[in-house]
Amino acid sequence: MRRDKCGICGGDGSTCRVVSGSYNERGSFGYNEVLKIPAGSANIEITQHGYGNQKEDDNYLALRNVNGEFLLNGHYQVSVFRQQISIQDTVLEYSGSDHVIERINGTGPIRTDIYLHVLSVGNLYPPDIHYEFMVPAQNVRFGYETSVTNYYWRISEHWSECSSLCQGQQKQELICVDAISSRSVTDNFCISHRPPTETRMCNIDCTIK
Repeated sequence: MRRDKCGICGGDGSTCRVVSGSYNERGSFGYNEVLKIPAGSANIEITQHGYGNQKEDDNYLALRNVNGEFLLNGHYQVSVFRQQISIQDTVLEYSGSDHVIERINGTGPIRTDIYLHVLSVGNLYPPDIHYEFMVPAQNVRFGYETSVTNYYWRISEHWSECSSLCQGQQKQELICVDAISSRSVTDNFCISHRPPTETRMCNIDCTIK
């Protein structure tokens, strides 16, 4: 029996909708969150087109799970070769970074939320990421219906105020984003687990007496 575009065996394609968009914000050095791909998503297609048609444009796709653990290209280690990414009972395919167009794709559906990041290093060229996937119009789980969330957390380029006038700390700020419009909204719209953010020292050119 064939799967429909929603990833449902024998389905008629009426139980899902398309989420698509692009991301080309020049991020800070390191891992910058692009979006959350929610549980139930199917026919996932993600591409990153190298800046100036270069294979090595210093932007690389990365994936994390809901616990903040890397599924792909974590800890500043990027896979050059094609590989499979196992997410519970689902497998996504990764092209490897040695291509002008870096790609992640899979039929799905995935059974848990995953987070797409871009690792930006070197010259910090703006990425050129395009994504498309199907999400269920409604999730039917455990005998009841719940609407699929249309909001996700994104790690901002901005940092919090320094915690101290001397030898303090700052955290990267999180913003809640509408997955359809890509606009920021108030935090109460995001009901998912907040992803981990980085902390850095600030006001370090001083001495505590």
